[in-house]
Amino acid sequence: MKHIIHFLKKIVLFVLKEISSFFIKLLLSLALLALVIGSLISYISKENTSEIKQGSYVLLRASSPLSEHIPIPDPLSLKEKHMTFFEVLYALDSIRQDPRIKGVLLNADFLSWNKAQVEEIGTKLQKLQEEGKDLIVTLQEANRANYFLASYAQKIVMPPIHAASSNISPYHYEELYWKSLLDRFGITMNVIPIGDYKSYMENYSHSHMSPEFRENMKRLLEHTYQYSLHLMAENRKINKNDLESWIENGELMGSSFHTLFEKGLVSKGEYPQRILEKIGEENIISIQEYFSLVKIKNRPKQYLALLTLEGTIEDETLFLDEVEAIQRDNNVKGVILRINSPGGSALVADMMYHAVKKLREKVPVYVSISGTAASGGYYVAVAGEKIFASPLSITGSIGVVSMIPNFSHLREKAEVSVESISKGKYADLYSYLKPLSEENYNRIRQGNLGVYKDFLEVVSSNRKIETNFLDQHLAQGRVWLGAEAKEHKLIDELGGLEATIYALEQDKNLGALPILQVSKNDVFGQYLGKYRKFLTFLPMTLQNKIPKDRLWNKPIMYFPYEME
Repeated sequence: MKHIIHFLKKIVLFVLKEISSFFIKLLLSLALLALVIGSLISYISKENTSEIKQGSYVLLRASSPLSEHIPIPDPLSLKEKHMTFFEVLYALDSIRQDPRIKGVLLNADFLSWNKAQVEEIGTKLQKLQEEGKDLIVTLQEANRANYFLASYAQKIVMPPIHAASSNISPYHYEELYWKSLLDRFGITMNVIPIGDYKSYMENYSHSHMSPEFRENMKRLLEHTYQYSLHLMAENRKINKNDLESWIENGELMGSSFHTLFEKGLVSKGEYPQRILEKIGEENIISIQEYFSLVKIKNRPKQYLALLTLEGTIEDETLFLDEVEAIQRDNNVKGVILRINSPGGSALVADMMYHAVKKLREKVPVYVSISGTAASGGYYVAVAGEKIFASPLSITGSIGVVSMIPNFSHLREKAEVSVESISKGKYADLYSYLKPLSEENYNRIRQGNLGVYKDFLEVVSSNRKIETNFLDQHLAQGRVWLGAEAKEHKLIDELGGLEATIYALEQDKNLGALPILQVSKNDVFGQYLGKYRKFLTFLPMTLQNKIPKDRLWNKPIMYFPYEME
């Protein structure tokens, strides 16, 4: 009897403990939810009380990232709200027509924009300058990327000291190759590419750069350098050969303001704080504040929708939701699909491609490539009626690759045994714990080859390029800049986002319609999504796992490399 009472006591205590734990978690979750809701309401309802004074300057910082897609609002963040690329273009258009704005003050340090964004914003700033607005660019350290942006201005100002450095060089690219180190640990990365130029992950399976990857990158780097060199010389009215000589002889590396000033590459030596004092801080308004005051407040009756695809392609949900929202809206008269993606899951890219093709049955869809629409990003792009890209946009990379890691030698070194139970041929096809046999390798490669053939067919049918020619001369992982892609008929026209919008309006006789950037209407749902892990009692392993599994073992279309 004593044991029974003791057992019942344990059960009661356990139940009470679990109930109290549940209510504590519930109260904490409700408190956090209330905080989130309160912050969100405050964020949404907060009115901007800024006032634009006559003779004001708008401050634009190149260090502030420009996403293509509207960022999810985060009321709990104290950081300055990031704008989209389209919002900056809209604000600069408004500045051009705003008599209260005297000019733009651009801080070009710590540049975070891609080359296509830099060129389009630079051209727009140059036009503002030509129409009488003042444009002042401040630099503390000059490199080829931020000087390319700064060169669009007549007034480039740096502190007149040697610490204000210059490091402008043609290009330097390096990649770490990990195979020898992984071999020492007993780890093998089985990379299965389709296409001689499909180099993604080769630095895990090779000890040295492949000739094809070197050829690809050298061509891209050289063309990018020559194009930016031409524009910098033209913008600053400097002889191109002189500028090329200064850069390639190292005269602008490890040098300072004084060298740049002597060669006419900067206009004046002055400290940024002194410029702010001259203008008066009360006469300076950030571009974020300015945009909030001039943006369209009411939804227009008819408009063009700006749909964006940004980042690695691994989850189709948000993109398909936004496409569906456009499908339901009869006020949309055309769509500009803006892409900035290196690719990702072949399956998800195909789902997005078909969604865009279906959307075209209702409204015309033109594609604008931002910094990158490569591999899976290009797969989606060919669904558009016309494709536009900037001369320095990266595109192509038509190819497929899979990677299967193997830890069998590491397991043996660690003296860890493994027991398995399986049924059926190829059940262990993706096992990390046994060497990849030649038969299994060929099985995976055959699957990748099928995906590659689908890729070729999609590009061939949409771009009207014969499949065999496409495979032999343009695909197999080859990467192209926008200017090259136009020559090879992979895109239709050279031009940025505004050129794409204008072409759509002209081609379809739509007139000058307002542009609305599409984002999922359920802002609250998106916002909670960021903090959902704090509001649930269940682990989110499955939700977190699904997108990653689509990029692991499976065929992927990806080009991840960065170029200066």
